[in-house]
Amino acid sequence: MSRARGMSGPIATLAMLWLLAGAPALAESVPGLVSEGNRLYKEGKLAEALERYRLAEKLSPGSAALHYNIGNVLYKQGEFDKAYDEYHQAFSASERELAEGARYNAGNAHFAKKNWPDAIRNYQEALRMSPGDMDAKKNLELALLQMQEEKKKQQQQQKQQDQKKDDKNNQDQQKSQPQEKNQSPQNTPKPEPREQKQPGNEKERISREEALRILDAMKEQDKPPKDQIKAPPPDRRPEKDW
Repeated sequence: MSRARGMSGPIATLAMLWLLAGAPALAESVPGLVSEGNRLYKEGKLAEALERYRLAEKLSPGSAALHYNIGNVLYKQGEFDKAYDEYHQAFSASERELAEGARYNAGNAHFAKKNWPDAIRNYQEALRMSPGDMDAKKNLELALLQMQEEKKKQQQQQKQQDQKKDDKNNQDQQKSQPQEKNQSPQNTPKPEPREQKQPGNEKERISREEALRILDAMKEQDKPPKDQIKAPPPDRRPEKDW
């Protein structure tokens, strides 16, 4: 995905242009600098390769091929924005292969930054110019997939944030609600209502007690009672503290 495309085509084109312009000494200098830059690029000596390309650019300003090569070095150095600027200046190259390669590598630069919409747009342009470019097609599919996955992940994160926010709001509302003063403590059993006493039970019970006392008193007829027997009136029950 991230590999930059080759530079053999642009080199030959650049040399031919200078030969046709009638400046053989200068033409030999520009192709020589480009050739040396290509060698250093393949050896991984990016700073030296960039220096050669920049020198050639001064001799041949506005060369789409040099912008393409400089963009490849900057891409390898991780300078994706600067690389895109160089590729952009090669979009209008008269050579179809060079223009399409610049679009493809521009898509790679955006892909490296996870800038999916711009990566997709450049891959689509590359495919428009070269429908059979399988690398561009593969990277386009990858960019579309990555954009969908990222959007799904963002939606899930937003949903979790909204849920946390709702939970916090609910907790704040519960804390702000005043508690009732007479609210019974939790886990405290409610008092059971008292059952109504059946009328006559107390009278009947006391009447039996009084009857036993009377019987005892009758057994001791000859002895005066110690206490005067007082039965409650029949129309009321004895008072009792509840």
